[in-house]
Amino acid sequence: MHGILGPNGAGKTTLVRVLATASAVRDLFGNQGGEPGHVWAAVVWPLLLPAVFFPLAIRRFSRLSR
Repeated sequence: MHGILGPNGAGKTTLVRVLATASAVRDLFGNQGGEPGHVWAAVVWPLLLPAVFFPLAIRRFSRLSR
């Protein structure tokens, strides 16, 4: 069993949410970058996740702050 320790506001819950989202996306689209011939996916996949989810997070934040 593992745990995450840190002071309030350190981003523990955010880290767990990001990891859960990444896991759900990988389950949905498959585990990218796991095969030897797909080295490009290992480079593109970490860049693709923030490119997709960052605009969605900004949109949600702007809706919540109204």
